[in-house]
Amino acid sequence: MERVHQLLLIGLPLLLSASDVWNAFHVRPSSKPAAHNAPPAPDLSPKVQHFSTGGIVDPVSLGGKFHISYCTSCSYKNAAAQTRNMLQASVPGTEVVLSNHQPATYKRLLSKLVPLLQFGGIGLAIGGDHVFTKLGYAVPPSWYNTLKQNRFGAIAGSWLIGNALQNALHSTGAFEIYYDGDLVFSKLQEKRFPSDLDLQTSIANILERRKLRMIEN
Repeated sequence: MERVHQLLLIGLPLLLSASDVWNAFHVRPSSKPAAHNAPPAPDLSPKVQHFSTGGIVDPVSLGGKFHISYCTSCSYKNAAAQTRNMLQASVPGTEVVLSNHQPATYKRLLSKLVPLLQFGGIGLAIGGDHVFTKLGYAVPPSWYNTLKQNRFGAIAGSWLIGNALQNALHSTGAFEIYYDGDLVFSKLQEKRFPSDLDLQTSIANILERRKLRMIEN
């Protein structure tokens, strides 16, 4: 029974760490098939002018679409879904795109190193004696003896601390809303979520510009 407990304590963190490495380096293929030799669909939506509240261009929202770029690791998924439903109800026929707001490049690079450190910590806790022997140590360092006495706690701690670091590196706190290439609302700038009044004012501006554009045409 004790052997089973040891296998669980070692195997579970290794399995979860391997899953983190796979998610960090695996690129998911696009679920949308590419169209080959298909004629472009006619654009039946009215042309609207670009409006700018911050001068920040967002290519994803070009073509009269809303784009909600939010922090997926910050548990903002429900807020993003509610905002999308409100926008779709207020501006029928308008596409709303949801995506993860990517952290800074250096944070993404650091997050890819965390699983390697997790594996290193777990490997040291399991086979540190052999590691130090290969490195030419006649006697392992004193700190390793302390680690060795609480081997399973070190394994679990490596996994938990590594996951916490990855979550911190992926978190951006962003909830950015764009329309047709321009910024509509920025949580990073305002330090708060958009209110109904914020979105209603933005939508009113959008509809007014659509109306003016249709009159001009």
